[in-house]
Amino acid sequence: MIREWTHAVANTGLHYREADFGDSALDEFECGDEPHAIEMRDFFQARGWSGKALNFPRPSRCLQFGTLDAIVGYVAFVIQERPYPTFKGKKKRDYLLIAQMAIVTGFQGIRDPDGTATYAREIFDELKRIAQQEKCAGLYLNVRKENGKARACYEKAGFKADGEYLSPHMPGAEMIRYRLEI
Repeated sequence: MIREWTHAVANTGLHYREADFGDSALDEFECGDEPHAIEMRDFFQARGWSGKALNFPRPSRCLQFGTLDAIVGYVAFVIQERPYPTFKGKKKRDYLLIAQMAIVTGFQGIRDPDGTATYAREIFDELKRIAQQEKCAGLYLNVRKENGKARACYEKAGFKADGEYLSPHMPGAEMIRYRLEI
């Protein structure tokens, strides 16, 4: 049973609300069987956006996105100061940092019949709106270099690569920074 949504995304069939720790839908969440998808599923099922799991100085939030009768996905994020306008920049601005994002398998790459884009693109558009509301310069995220499926999704949504690095939290993981200015 889907709870009532608190926000509607304009001109789409998409809605969202703050994720609820006690929501059993999290325990049934599936976003694929690739290693990266399993990692995302485990993160959301463990309610990983809470506590110290993400090592952020500011509290993180988690939004649950869906249609009137189905869950589409989850996004955990935090507002964080980042170098501007690129990682090598001397100035700093706030960005909406997407810590984790996962789309339910059946909604991946699927166009919203009530909107004009895929569900993932509509989620990014709503995150951009939230970032504007928070006076952020844009969206920011990090992704494993070998996760070509996610990188293609981000690039299709307008994100631009902003350098590579080795993850200090996942030994040996080559990462790419992406940002989308608003």
